[in-house]
Amino acid sequence: GAFETASAPTQASERYVLLSFAPEAKASEIAAFFRRYEASVVDGQRANGFFKVRVGDAKLSTAQVDAIAARMKAEAGIVSFVAPAP
Repeated sequence: GAFETASAPTQASERYVLLSFAPEAKASEIAAFFRRYEASVVDGQRANGFFKVRVGDAKLSTAQVDAIAARMKAEAGIVSFVAPAP
């Protein structure tokens, strides 16, 4: 039989946000923040101060990622900026 090369789907398999932490945020608060959202840093700290953070897999819709970003943004004592990332 013939062999075919397996190819990855072109759509991203994970969903991300960009965020920066509030200067007053404590390490313990940041750790708890990541646990609450089951999130993890995948890149950063970048030159602009942002971290790329995984918030879920491809099953999340754009609206769901927007909702997660909005909830994160409401935690003003921990984050100073949050936006969905490509």
